[in-house]
Amino acid sequence: MDLYKAKKDLVETGRELLKRKLTARTWGNISERVDGTHFLITPSGLDYMKTSEEDIVLYNISDGTYEGNRKPSSEKG
Repeated sequence: MDLYKAKKDLVETGRELLKRKLTARTWGNISERVDGTHFLITPSGLDYMKTSEEDIVLYNISDGTYEGNRKPSSEKG
């Protein structure tokens, strides 16, 4: 899987949700499964219009660790 493309898709999806008024401000989250133990998820408390690919977090389901510059959404569970 191309992680950068997947991150870009999450960023675009967040902006589309706002545009269509399906969410507001920082409510909710968007995630995408990467493999059997990882998924990408939007960060906690960041407006979708301000979110970039670098803000998307890679979360490890098996041990709860994550990679990225921000905290993953509190809804990661």
